[in-house]
Formats: sequence, C-alpha cells, structure tokens
Amino acid sequence: MKKGFTLVEMLAVIAVLGLLVLLVLPNVLKNYRDAKKISFINEAKEVYAAATDLYVTQRTKGNKVGLIETGGKNELSLSNAEDLSYTIRLDSNGKVTAFRLANAEFCIVGVGDFLGSYDKDDIIDLSNEEEAAKCEITAIQDGQKFILRLQNKGAVKTDYNPKIIYLKYNVGWYSDNNLKKPLEKDGSGNSKVTKPYKENHYFEGAWAKNTIDSDIQAINCDGTVAQGADGGGIFTGKEERPYVEAFSKFIRKYYTVVFNGGEGSTGSMTSVKCEYGRNDCKIPSNVDANGYGKNIKKPGYLFTGWTSSLGTYSTTQLTLPEINDSNENDYPMIKFDNEKVCKGTQDINNNVTFTATWEPIKYQVAYDCNEGTGTMANTDHTYDVEANLRTNTCKRSGYSFLGWSKTKNGSKDFDDNAKVKNLTTVHNSTVTLYAVWNACSPGTYLAGNTCTPCQKNYYSTGTAN
Repeated sequence: MKKGFTLVEMLAVIAVLGLLVLLVLPNVLKNYRDAKKISFINEAKEVYAAATDLYVTQRTKGNKVGLIETGGKNELSLSNAEDLSYTIRLDSNGKVTAFRLANAEFCIVGVGDFLGSYDKDDIIDLSNEEEAAKCEITAIQDGQKFILRLQNKGAVKTDYNPKIIYLKYNVGWYSDNNLKKPLEKDGSGNSKVTKPYKENHYFEGAWAKNTIDSDIQAINCDGTVAQGADGGGIFTGKEERPYVEAFSKFIRKYYTVVFNGGEGSTGSMTSVKCEYGRNDCKIPSNVDANGYGKNIKKPGYLFTGWTSSLGTYSTTQLTLPEINDSNENDYPMIKFDNEKVCKGTQDINNNVTFTATWEPIKYQVAYDCNEGTGTMANTDHTYDVEANLRTNTCKRSGYSFLGWSKTKNGSKDFDDNAKVKNLTTVHNSTVTLYAVWNACSPGTYLAGNTCTPCQKNYYSTGTAN
C-alpha cells in the first residue's frame, strides 16, 4: 500500500491552496475594509452627537459655539480619539452646517444634517490620491468656498436631487468638490444648472433662507446660479455660513376655459380657470331641463355639449378629466392672469376655447281642413332645413282652396306645397296649419279646388252646368 504524498502531489496541493487564497483573499480584505468603514461611520456619528451636545452645554452657559475643531477652543472630549481630526460648523440654532472627520485611513466631508443617510460607499478612502483630494480641499478649511445643496420636493425630474455645487469666491461655480469642473455657462457667461422639471408646473427658481431668515433666490428661472459681485453674492457670511440649502419652487400651470356659443347663439358664460394635472375642475351646466341651452342659447337648437382642442365633452361632463401639460417651461419670465412668476412680463396664452355643439330641433306640421272634408298626414320637419308642405287633399263644397294659414280662419301664409322652415323653436312640437277657403261666386263652378267661370247660356238657378 502506498503511504504519504509524493513530491509532485505535495506541490499540486500547495498550488491549489495558493490559488484558493488568491481567489478568496480579495473578498476577505474587501469585507474587512468595509467593516472598518462602517466602524468609522459610527465614530463619525459619535463625534457628530458630541458636537451638538457641546453646543447645548455651552449655550446654557451663555456661550456661542459656531466652530468645533481638533485643537481648537471648543475641542471635544473624546475617548480613543487620538487619530481623529475634525472640523464642525454649526449655525445659531445648533444645526450642523458643515462636517469633516478624518483618521489615518478614511475621511467624511459633508454639509448639513447629512450623517443619517451616509453609508460605507460615501467614505473617502485616503489611500486613493484622487479621492483623498476631496477631503483636503473643503469648504470649511479656509472660508474660500461656498457650498449650495439643491433640494427638490415632490415629483421632480432633474439631474440633481439633491445636488451639491461649489462656489469659489470671486471665481465661479463648480460641480466638483476640488473646484476642477466649472459649471456649464449660458450665452451670457452665467453659470447654470439643469433646471428641475415638474409636470404641470412652471419652475420659479430655487430659494434659500438668508441670515435674517427671509427668502433669497439661489437659482434663477432660467437655471443660472445667483452670484454677486464679491463672489459670495446674496449668500452672506463666508466664514459662519459656508453652506446653504436651496429648495426648488414651482407654480402649477393652469388653463382657462373660455366658452363660445358659435354662430347664431345668444348669451354668455364666465370663463373657468382649471389647473393642469387635476381632475376636479368644474364647469357650469349649460343645459336646461328641456335640453336647450341655459346660459348660452341658440333658438331652434338643443345643446349637446362642447368641442375643444382638449376633446369633446357631453352635457353631463361638468367635471373635466385630468389634463396634463408636459411641455418644458422655457419661459425665463412669465406673467399669467396677474399671477407673476419670477416677476416676469411675458404673457402666456393658455386659453382653451370650448365651443358649444348644437342639434336642430324636430317638429311636425299637422293639416286642418278647417270646415272642409278629408284628412292629411303630418309631415316631419327639422329646424333650419327647408321642406315642402303636403299637397292639399282637403275639399269643401262651393269653395276653392287658397293655401294654408298659421291661424284658424286667418289669411293665407303659405301656398299649396310651399317650401317652409323654422315654423317653431319647440322640440317635438306640432304646428297646425289651417286650410284657407274662398267661396265660389255665382256664375262659377268648382272644378277640383278652383272656382271656374261657367260658359255662356249654361246657367240654371245659379248652379253651373
């Protein structure tokens, strides 16, 4: 029986083990380094909490605390923190506005109350030279850089949410922490950011609070970044306030429904202002109990609804469905119906005309022989459409037929078989026409419905032969 390993077998086993180490070791090292980053985040949170505690303690003693840093007047009392360096700025309310913490391996740099959302991927690895530069050049080292963090609320489509941009005083705005990538500029040379877009809204700019807690405009309507002659612009306090948050503002777009009755109509309706993106805009009813127009009317017609560029609406659609305006707002300054956006002057016409739709009424004509004999069927008629009356079939002994009257025993209004229209404006009604008769005189006889003179020498007691 063979015992032990040959040299070749031993070398093969060693090679396999070495390969396994090469495959597994990187993951082991990565997991180890990730664990150290998480531990560093926990340290940062402890430092962060200690800084806010120090602020409260000093305030109770009547002391103001705006800067806490390693070796400084307000240095923190931390256990096992020999390798940590930190710089922390707070506003007058004790809110952290800028934070930097580093040890021999890692660094965190941020602005505002941000630590709750940080994870290991946000840690700067100081072993990476390019990454390490982000920790070396910070807004809180020399007061020469101003940080603006843009925030958006609601369903906003943009390439920053949030996004941090950096201002080098007297130089301009940058998109990177180490001030190497200037922001894009417009045709006038002004730095600009991509405007956020919110459906059915106008962008009004991004606004922040200044030192006296009033609104200041950070991003203009056209996306350009506000900046004053000194580089700091309206953001006062380079040392005490190196960072602000600016929140985008939006004004909802709306359209105005204007009502038009069309040709032949009378009356009017007050226009209605409707907001895009909502389904609760109500328009007044324009139909009465009989189906005619109520506010806008058209004689001889039933009101059937509205037609517009937004679609066709029935008489019962008093609440308009949701209508969206997805067009990009490219107006740097606008004014609409006395509501100013960015104090602009350009008028934007968002009127939508709703034009009434009508259906002509239907009615019938009935024929009354008016003391004559016979019957005639009714005829159907449509308003504004010319149609013939029936040819008369009524008879009356000794009388000739002259035509039709709109009143009983009235004078003739229409000839036999005449073309008529618009005899009434009442839907489904019946208009009665009355036969008009003429008594035949002596010396005539009735031929059909016409009094015809008798021939000479053929009289007999006044009756035609």
